[in-house]
Amino acid sequence: MTVLHREWPHTVQLMDTTNPTPAPTPVVTVPPIGSADGGKIDLQAGWNDLWTSVTTGYPGIGHTMAIIGVGIAVLSLLKWSWNARHGRGHGAAARPVLGGLIIGAILAAPAVVIPLLLGVLSVVANIVVSLVVKASGV
Repeated sequence: MTVLHREWPHTVQLMDTTNPTPAPTPVVTVPPIGSADGGKIDLQAGWNDLWTSVTTGYPGIGHTMAIIGVGIAVLSLLKWSWNARHGRGHGAAARPVLGGLIIGAILAAPAVVIPLLLGVLSVVANIVVSLVVKASGV
């Protein structure tokens, strides 16, 4: 029996279900974190691979997300200025504006903002791991 099998993104192949041959599983070797052979935490590489595959599959997504992100940021600033004009935009009332600006920035520049945040997080994680490795004497 032959069935149609779909894989992401947009590839179609025929599979023989009467005598399926299992595909070889790839073997991935990862050095242990903190090892001498360079087991560093690198969150940016994974994001870059993911973002490259997304933009390859959907070429206009970056532009669309930028438009939506800028729109959210502008609407957030307009709401804050409207509330400030009417005496309600100070102190804790300005927190939703910050949330809107953060969401707008992430949507407007995911190829810049997210790798920057992941890079900072990678540095902090590598520092913590190296301190733990030194403290444990491994």
